[in-house]
Amino acid sequence: MTVRKTDTELIIELAGRIDATNAVVIEQEVFHALRERQPGETVVFDADDLTYISSAGLRILMKVRKRLGFAPEIRNVSLEVYDILEATGFTEMFTVTRGLRKLSVDGCEIVGKGGSGTVYRYDPETVVKVYHDPGPEKALEERETARRAFVFGLPTAISYEMVQVGDRYASVFEMLDAECLLDIIRATPEKLEEHARDIVGLLKIIHEIEVPEGIFPVFKERMLHFIENLAVDAGKPGDLTQENVEAMTAFVNSLPDSMQLMHGDFHPGNIMCRGDEKLLIDLERLSTGDPLFELGMLYIPFVGFAETDPEDNMRFLGLPYEFCQEFFRRVFTLYYSEDSEAERAEKLKTIRKIAYIEMMHKMKVTRRMKDKQTVDNYYFWMKELLELLM
Repeated sequence: MTVRKTDTELIIELAGRIDATNAVVIEQEVFHALRERQPGETVVFDADDLTYISSAGLRILMKVRKRLGFAPEIRNVSLEVYDILEATGFTEMFTVTRGLRKLSVDGCEIVGKGGSGTVYRYDPETVVKVYHDPGPEKALEERETARRAFVFGLPTAISYEMVQVGDRYASVFEMLDAECLLDIIRATPEKLEEHARDIVGLLKIIHEIEVPEGIFPVFKERMLHFIENLAVDAGKPGDLTQENVEAMTAFVNSLPDSMQLMHGDFHPGNIMCRGDEKLLIDLERLSTGDPLFELGMLYIPFVGFAETDPEDNMRFLGLPYEFCQEFFRRVFTLYYSEDSEAERAEKLKTIRKIAYIEMMHKMKVTRRMKDKQTVDNYYFWMKELLELLM
């Protein structure tokens, strides 16, 4: 065993086997560590490398519980050790958390990549999403979001296990023989009309779902928060003026309020196809709002970024510029097929405004204007937005 400390915890790491042959020595070392405990420190047993514990080892845990006056946490417990603790009633007396299975995605095909993580094809039956954030919060949050969305009828994959991939957390999804829709579109670009109809069909399914207030974030509030971030430099030479910020805020506030469900980052790279079934992945931005917001997010990868760099379509989507322009035009026209041309023209202006606010925020806050291309993009979209607002 080894001992380490954090600001608030005394962590006793157990490894190998604890049985009658070494229990006496382990007990002495454990109680020596406890004597070094500072007031207020929580005691934790880390069983990540513990392979077996006998009744002699269990008695050590009981003595520690009696000595402390409370039951220390036992974390990162393997399935085998957990079974022992559960069979002996220790899971009722201690806070016991299972350890995570460790996987490697070396050599695995990348199925999709987004802002929160990268999705890998682990084997023919499963995909693994590895989160960029080092902590488990994103994985746990997305699992809960997917569960709630599934209950409301959203066609989404449900993670059945959280694992560790290197120093990152990941979610495992069952995706038997599933293909990413983006890969299918790349392989069959001649079926543009069919793919566009599939996309619109899925969008309609999503947007037909209405959820009670407070279940998911409101996308309009997200956009207003973006404007607040952009307003930090309002008034500086060449940047937004306070009048511009007020116009942007008024525009977003004027958009319809809706409790329709929306994916929030909808594009073919976040759609898995299993036969005729289509499942959404990457639900980090799941929210409620008018479909105009959703179409605005789809505008960004297919049209928006390519306005300053036509090669962006090929880098991000693996699809040529002309295809992407026509694909978005077709999706947009099909989605609003019951509108007149004049009504569609006004909706397209609204979609562009939404997209420009999102892209400006991405350039300024996420990428922090670190290079000339980012700066050029920001000012190009600012100019386009202000012309539309006027």
